[in-house]
This record gives sequence, structure tokens and C-alpha cells, in this order.
Amino acid sequence: MFKDRKLKFAIRKKKGGGGAASFIIGAVLLGSSMVFVPGFVSANSPSSSDSVVRTVRSVSEDIDISLNMDYYKSGVILTRSDQTVIPENYVIVPEGYHVDSMIYTNAGVITPDTIKNEKVTGQYKIRYTLKDSLNNDVYKDGQLVIRNLVIYFYDPTPVFDEIERVNEKATNGDYDNKEEVIEKLNTIKDKVENPSTIPNIPGLVNEVKDVEGTLTKTPDADKYEPTGEKITVPEGTPITEDDVKGKVTIPEGSGGTITNVG
Repeated sequence: MFKDRKLKFAIRKKKGGGGAASFIIGAVLLGSSMVFVPGFVSANSPSSSDSVVRTVRSVSEDIDISLNMDYYKSGVILTRSDQTVIPENYVIVPEGYHVDSMIYTNAGVITPDTIKNEKVTGQYKIRYTLKDSLNNDVYKDGQLVIRNLVIYFYDPTPVFDEIERVNEKATNGDYDNKEEVIEKLNTIKDKVENPSTIPNIPGLVNEVKDVEGTLTKTPDADKYEPTGEKITVPEGTPITEDDVKGKVTIPEGSGGTITNVG
């Protein structure tokens, strides 16, 4: 339930002359006391001494910003940087409310577009500020409702590239265990797409290469077995080389040839 609120307007002459500046004062009546909350001075304010006071939206119910546990792994929000980053997906807010978000480190603020375009990796922080349907800041017990969370971005692209390369090699090659190898590749892919902890990308790339090393082929000498037929000739008639070649079948694809060895 929202407290009653009033707006007071005042026209005050600017220090140093030169016209008047308008101020809006938002007051929240809490019992018999009046609370004023200072706001931010915009970049184009007439004077650094001017101030703008925001309207306070105070809530008495249990309103808060909650984690979306689908993204919460190993103590951080874990998400891919090769996809569109939507910070609002990582938290849950009550119906009728939304959040403003800011991703940052000590070096400064970074935008979701930059994260995706540059495939940023590493640990950052997100600051969420709760807003009502009118985009006002929300206060609970006199405090602005905010939440600062840790987020880790990872780029799975190197693993996916290796998986694609080995998968194509296994599929198009004459390997005896291609089905087994492809199944192992899919297991590694799942580790990247649905991680339970921060993925070790270089380690997973090496794991794909190890799986590639298990591809095996049966030697041609064991795989292909030529077949022959019985040769019958009249007594005293010699058997020619052509007679033998005509009765021997070379398996297709073996590349074998018939050679007279004596």
C-alpha cells in the first residue's frame, strides 16, 4: 500500500541573479513526520547549486529483487557472452514492478551490446534498482530497493568450433567408432551449454582433441578379404594368369590388385 504524497512547488531566484529556477519537492507523510529525499542534478542544470528533489514511492509490503536460480551457479550468475545479454532475466521482481540495471567493474560501466560484440569473459557486477509502473524508485523502510550481484560471462565459441571440426571429420571419414566419438562430443557440448560451474574453456577444447584421438580405422588388410572361385581345366591344359584373375574378386573400395606371384 502506498503512502499519501504531496508535491510542493517553489520559485526561487538563482544565486548570483539571472532569473529564477523551479524546484519540485516530493514529500512523503510518514505518520506525523515529513521526509524529503534529494535527487540528482542533471547535466544541463542551470547551476551547480541548484537541486532537484524526487518523489518517493514507499511500500509497506514485502517487495524485493530476487535471484533467478536458473542462472545462479557456483555463487555467481553464470551466462554466455556469445548471446544477447538481458540482465532483467537474471532476477525476479513482483508483478507491476521492473528493474533498471547497470553492469560494471572498478574500470567502469560496460553495456550488454559490448559484452556480446566483444565476447567478453570474466567476473563483473550488476546493480539492480527496483522501479514501479511509473518508473519511480521504490523505497522500503526508508531505503532504496537495490541489489548488487556478481555475474560471470564466458565464451563457449572455441569449444563449439572444435566440436564442429571433429564432428565433421568423424561423420565424413571411414571410422569404425564414429558413433561413439560423436556421442562423446555431444556430452562435452552439454557441459558448455548447461554448466553447473564456471566452464574451463581451454580444458574443454583439449578434451575435444582427446576425443578426436580416439577415432580408429580397421586396417585394409583386415577389413578386405578377396574371394576366389575354383578353376577347372582339361588335363594337360596349363592354367593361365587370365584364368586366375577371372576367378578372383577384389572387394570394392579396397584398391587391391591381382598380382601373379609365381
